[in-house]
Parts: sequence; structure tokens; C-alpha cells
Amino acid sequence: ALPILVNAHGGNILPGNMAMYDVQLRHKDKPDLWIVMSTWFVTAGKAIAAIDTLEQKHVTHACELETSMILRLRPELVKLEAARGANIPFESAFYCPDSSRTSRIDVRFTFDHITETGALGHPETATAEKGEALYQAATGEIVALVREFASWPLIRPQ
Repeated sequence: ALPILVNAHGGNILPGNMAMYDVQLRHKDKPDLWIVMSTWFVTAGKAIAAIDTLEQKHVTHACELETSMILRLRPELVKLEAARGANIPFESAFYCPDSSRTSRIDVRFTFDHITETGALGHPETATAEKGEALYQAATGEIVALVREFASWPLIRPQ
């Protein structure tokens, strides 16, 4: 069996990994059972960073990237004139509260502690064209994953 779960929300990464581990433990007698979860913006991270029109090079929350994708699919849902994300100056070699760069540790806050709007980054710079480029990048990487995954051999204990 080759199930692939495609995740679209950062908050689902930890529970998704825990669920996959639990399923694997319950089916230890099935060494051919592979369970894979792809978080699209992690899987397509390099392709996203290569999109030169993006000011942000990775997904945060309701940011330029996510807002661009909604503008591409459902522009009537976006009030671009009200778009404003949190940009928090914070000097640390380990942590970035507004996700403008990668953190090397995990710190948890509820969103209302760091953003009044629920957005991080610069959603005001979103465009439908950027959204299309993001969909193309993500789709290309997910398709490549599925094609490669279908050819993976079984792993046997050594």
C-alpha cells in the first residue's frame, strides 16, 4: 500500500506525523505499508524559493504566498486593501516569531499573541500571478514525489 497524504497546514505536521507513526505501530506486521505525508510548502520549498517575483521565499500564515494562492483561485474572498501581516523585529540566532526566516527551535504561541490580523509577512504584496506560479511549483513537486514514490523498493531490516 502506498498512501500519500498531502498536507496544506503547518499546524498539521506534528499531529500528522504522530498519526502516521501510530498507524505504522498498529500494522507492524505489514512491512510493505508505506505512509507518507507531504507538506506541500516543505516538499516544494526549493521551487518556491526560486520564484523570483516573490518577496517571501517560504510560506508563513496568511502571507504573501497563501494570499496569492487564494487570489488565484477565489479572489472574491480576499480584501487586499485590509491585508496586513505581523513583522516582528526580533534578534535571535535561534528563533523568529514572525516566520520571516527559519527558526532552529520550536516556540509555541497562539496567533493572537503575535498578530492582530492572523497574517504574518506581507500579504499586501500578493497577486494572482504569484499564486499561479506557486501552484505550478507545488504541483510539479508533488507530481514528482508521487512518480518517484511509486518506484520505491521495500526496505528490509539489515
